[in-house]
Amino acid sequence: MISVNRGYAIPRFSIAVGLLLLMAGVGEAASLSAQDIRRLKKGEIVVRYWKLDQSNVGTGLAMGVINMPPDKVFRVIADVSAYKTFMKRMVESRITRREGKHYYFYYKIDMPWPLSDYWFVTNNIHEVDKARGIYVRRWWLQKGSFARNEGYWYVRRWGRHRSLITYSSVLQPKSAIPQWIINYVTKKALPRAIRTIRQRVYQLKRQGTL
Repeated sequence: MISVNRGYAIPRFSIAVGLLLLMAGVGEAASLSAQDIRRLKKGEIVVRYWKLDQSNVGTGLAMGVINMPPDKVFRVIADVSAYKTFMKRMVESRITRREGKHYYFYYKIDMPWPLSDYWFVTNNIHEVDKARGIYVRRWWLQKGSFARNEGYWYVRRWGRHRSLITYSSVLQPKSAIPQWIINYVTKKALPRAIRTIRQRVYQLKRQGTL
């Protein structure tokens, strides 16, 4: 499992330092059991959940394998403006501005009645080591409907032509929502994100555009 401070998952230390830790072997493969690896090879999704110190927070990570090299998988993950075309309930997605290596990503989620739509602006950064086949997208909340919205996509080489992808997020609504509902949504959203990216990669592959 990727090293995470569970009192504040995605700490705002240097992204470069975090990437070096991953490269040094503190990546998710270090905690994968033989059963996990068998499940991943079969195309299943491995999920981990944990609790933060605060209540009203949903957090965890999901892992899956895609039969495409990491640079092509990350091309889909990095194309955030296209998320509205394939991410569930996302009706708007665009980059609002760039500052050096950082970019600010706005997106809106269509929520069923009687809930209001959720919207966010996140600060994003990519870190890439092509030689090792490691690609990372991290983000943290600037403003929006939630008190916290942090996470990462981590893609690395898995065999010759495959990728192991990890998705992790920390979500905390501003309004009071029962913890069991947050836990339920988290357990649905994490593996669904892996399936969605996998389906998108295979779709673009069939179309010959990836």
